[in-house]
Amino acid sequence: MRPELFNIVFMEKYELKEDVRVFCVKAKSFPDGVVEAFQTIEKIDPAMKARTFYGISNPDQTGKIIYKAAVVEAYEGEGAKYGYETFIIKKGEYMTETIHDFMKNIPEIGLTFQRLLTTPRLDLNSSCVEWYKSSSEVMCMVKLI
Repeated sequence: MRPELFNIVFMEKYELKEDVRVFCVKAKSFPDGVVEAFQTIEKIDPAMKARTFYGISNPDQTGKIIYKAAVVEAYEGEGAKYGYETFIIKKGEYMTETIHDFMKNIPEIGLTFQRLLTTPRLDLNSSCVEWYKSSSEVMCMVKLI
């Protein structure tokens, strides 16, 4: 077993009790443009760093991953004020895996989603969601039907 796997909480269900309204910055490319997309959000206002961040991804028609860095809106319409797309992470049941110390092994996020996407009852119309719970912990989430 790889030592970094000790930093993962394997599949468990999680109930997101309320919709989460975020605004997004689309990465210019995946995975190379992801950090820049988050930095774009952080540059809007230094106070953004204190908010909850998410990553939202979906494949396009060709299978290429479209990635959006996202932050919780402080008020409805905030994203539009800055000229960014808004998105609602829907409440409901998710299958999740939590990765601790994810910055030490970024590729593990992709591997985690590969496992999660084999989940029965997967909502094929939803996005893959990364919930950055802290600077060292990310919860990878896929919505269930």
